[in-house]
Amino acid sequence: MTIRDLREQFASTLIGKRLQSAEIAHQTAPNFIALAVLASDAMSSVAYATEEILIILSTAALTGFTSICAGLRKARGYFPSRRISSSARWG
Repeated sequence: MTIRDLREQFASTLIGKRLQSAEIAHQTAPNFIALAVLASDAMSSVAYATEEILIILSTAALTGFTSICAGLRKARGYFPSRRISSSARWG
């Protein structure tokens, strides 16, 4: 058994048996019907893509903001704020 035979057997098990050339003509749609079906699928994908991009960008912004705040909180521990009294400030 060759690698090609194994691949064919795996594909037929996973996907199904290949169609014969005579059967393919009955499984296709005319161009005007196929275009209408496939174009609507692409348009809906484009509409959802914008929403998904915004979700990812807002998550990245929130993560960045959180890490900046954590860094500032850590830096505040290294450099404690000193309160200078008004008399010491002006001499």
